[in-house]
Amino acid sequence: MNLVRFNYLLETFKTGQLTPSEQTEWSNMIQSEDYRPFIEQDIEASITDFVPDIRWTSTMQQDTWENILSDSNLVSAQWVSPRPIPGMARYRRLLIAVAAACILAALGIVWFNSFPSSSAVKACVTRTDRGSKKVIFLPDGTKVWLDAGSSLTSSAGFSIANREVVLAGQGYFEVEPNSSLPFIVKTAGQLVEALGTRFNIDAYPGDVQTRTTLLQGSVRVSYSSDSLQLQPGQAAVSDAGKSGLRCQAADTSQITAWKNNLFSFKGTLLRDVMGQLERWYNVQMLCGPAADTLKVTGHISRQNPLPDVLKMLAYTSGILYSIDGRIVHLGVVRAHASEGLPACR
Repeated sequence: MNLVRFNYLLETFKTGQLTPSEQTEWSNMIQSEDYRPFIEQDIEASITDFVPDIRWTSTMQQDTWENILSDSNLVSAQWVSPRPIPGMARYRRLLIAVAAACILAALGIVWFNSFPSSSAVKACVTRTDRGSKKVIFLPDGTKVWLDAGSSLTSSAGFSIANREVVLAGQGYFEVEPNSSLPFIVKTAGQLVEALGTRFNIDAYPGDVQTRTTLLQGSVRVSYSSDSLQLQPGQAAVSDAGKSGLRCQAADTSQITAWKNNLFSFKGTLLRDVMGQLERWYNVQMLCGPAADTLKVTGHISRQNPLPDVLKMLAYTSGILYSIDGRIVHLGVVRAHASEGLPACR
């Protein structure tokens, strides 16, 4: 076993510069049990670097190894991308692609057309059920977190002729830079254009407001005849049935808390809190007029059962509740009602 030679071939393989004789040598090495532990270590490091929250199990490791051995692209190192893919190493894309089948069930990851070709890419749709979220990797290297009860549609020809997606619900985007092909997100209320940036869009059907919040880079948000150029820490807000956009300062950690499996409420209207809980726990929440006036504060993990979340809200905001199957009735204690807030019924 020659580890010096192995490391040289491994690094050369990553850059796609193996000679024909080196390709044969690499093929023999990758199929040898002697070098398997070192290849597995590099695979795990590559995938955990790209998906930090992954729990790399022995079953996933074995399934990934079998996929690698059965994948001629990896064994022979003959695969060549039809065009450069900015910011995404060829080697890492290959490793994650062959591992994807093993990881999907564990992480809820969706991989859209991992290897774009010269032929037209068909439109793709992914959806999340209530109580779940997904991580999506688009062909251009863009990473998207999709919240509960949401859908994302990539247009035909994505990453070749355009980079346009349609969002219904909430998504967090880490856009791969490409100055020649802007990244565009369309919602029912806004159109967001970015070159390479990180932003969150909250655009659930039926909600009064659509909100785009910028964390890094720069985006242009359009609605009707109005448009705004956002800076990090700003949000563009539009209201259904009204013209114009408003620029607001944004608490980015609160707005993206859902991505980290947290509920984070800071002076949040009870009506908005109810919507989040309905989508995550797949329940119906009923309340009277106080839902549109009472503001709620509190932080808790989404992994907690619904009763624990309701107890937290009762403690921090004086909310009364009762659970009847999948229906939750909310009320407000007298202290709040006496302050001029109508009690829930």
